[in-house]
Amino acid sequence: MKKILLITFLILGIIIGYYYIAYEDNTIKITKYDESRIIIQKNNQLIVKEKSIKYFNEIIIDEEIKYLPIELLQGYNIDYDYDDKNEIITLSNKENLLRLDFNDDNIKTIDNEIFLKYELLNNSFGIICDYNKEDLVILIKNNYASLNQGKINKETFLYKYMDIERDIVKELIVDDEFTISKINDDWYYGYNENLNGGYIKKSDLKDIVEIEAINKEINVKKTEKIIMTWEQVYSQNPDTKKIKSMEGLNVISPTWYKLISDSGELKSLVSDNYISWAKNNDYKLWAMVSNTFNDIEMTSRFLNDVKSREVFINNLIEEFEKYNFEGINIDFENIYMKDKNKFTQFISELSYEFNKRDIILSVDVTVIGGSENWSMCYDRLRLGQLVDYLVIMTYDEHWASSPISGSVASYNWVESSLKEIIKIVDSEKIIMGIPLYTRIWYEKPSKKIVNKMDVSSKSITMHGQNNLLKETGLTPLWDEEAKQFYISYIKDLQVKKVWLEEEVSIKEKAKLVNKLNLAGVAMWSRGFETENIWKVISDEVMNYEY
Repeated sequence: MKKILLITFLILGIIIGYYYIAYEDNTIKITKYDESRIIIQKNNQLIVKEKSIKYFNEIIIDEEIKYLPIELLQGYNIDYDYDDKNEIITLSNKENLLRLDFNDDNIKTIDNEIFLKYELLNNSFGIICDYNKEDLVILIKNNYASLNQGKINKETFLYKYMDIERDIVKELIVDDEFTISKINDDWYYGYNENLNGGYIKKSDLKDIVEIEAINKEINVKKTEKIIMTWEQVYSQNPDTKKIKSMEGLNVISPTWYKLISDSGELKSLVSDNYISWAKNNDYKLWAMVSNTFNDIEMTSRFLNDVKSREVFINNLIEEFEKYNFEGINIDFENIYMKDKNKFTQFISELSYEFNKRDIILSVDVTVIGGSENWSMCYDRLRLGQLVDYLVIMTYDEHWASSPISGSVASYNWVESSLKEIIKIVDSEKIIMGIPLYTRIWYEKPSKKIVNKMDVSSKSITMHGQNNLLKETGLTPLWDEEAKQFYISYIKDLQVKKVWLEEEVSIKEKAKLVNKLNLAGVAMWSRGFETENIWKVISDEVMNYEY
């Protein structure tokens, strides 16, 4: 008969979950229920997920927890990074940031396993552990998650499975406390006071109450929806005297800053005149900070160097305090998937520095997709926890070099992309990106492949597409699925196609802000639009109630 030796839990971020570990004939069986971890001890080894961390006696000293393995921190609202070149370990979240030398007294390394003093983690990051000395089980609590707890209402059993005919873990008596980790139909999964884990029938629990999180995530106080536009600045700033009124706009993000070296050097195109114009028009400034998109190697070297990240962040702090910007918009693209955690670490360090200065932090990410360097490189779940706003670039559905013609941002694609994101990130932190441009698609028969059309494209602004309509004299057709007007015609031995972006298509997409309870909308970019677009967006986005 199978015998359960030990079970405990570790809760990942704000998602509560667990692994179940059992021993069958001296072998370890691990069944993953979701993204959490447990700690369990057997034969002087600490089992974490599928990996055995030795030296349990180095962790438990004089029957007290003295150290914890560094790899356990991931998922506890703490980001960590160790830089072998600079011999520095970094621990960070929105509330704290520590950079520790490898020789720091709080660090212990045994056979390349890194351990940190529990006292340090408790004092600096609020990590709290429960320890069952009799069964040698450790539970690391998540102070950022609320839990439900109740009392056993009759003598019953804790089961290994959702089946009273199968293995029993523990006998439970009346008024035993039971903490719920997961709900399944007629069953609760959780643990008792001795950290024994398993299932109980829902009918066996009474007096269920919510235990509030010890630490609650700090959110931006939202007083209004965000209507934002980017301002493209590549060499010189625009003449603000020529910028017309933008009804409803409350945030503007000029592309002023860029990472230009792996040592953290910052290039600036800030304009005092533009800052004055923005403030005079009551526009909040969220200055954009980007990497060099076409130099992925330089971005990688930067992200992997703790000292370069520190230099860059300090440079940004100096600039933002000098100009008193209300927010920052990070737009790092074309990142190696292997650097996914390094980018998250960079944002974690940035979130601490800007959070304590009350500067709003927003980060741009693409929709969830299969491209390693343009989509899979973002840990959207963790980024959503660290930032004030996650700006989703819901455009380039069909990008410039797409092999097929199509809309830049069809309604169904935009909506489904946002719905995928809000499964893992609070919708009130999401800002939807909208294109103020479209593309002319050119199709002509391939000279190399049978029955194939060669496809190319050119981006055009709303003014450009309107001129094209006048030039061709065409009456657009309505594409119900895309919720856009569409034209096609033949010229110069090519089929030309355009999915139009104008007030109707923009209005339909703007409706998604309130339909999905999003934080707002961001447009790429100012200068591409026709004047009527601002009122269309404002009327839809500001039509809400808190």
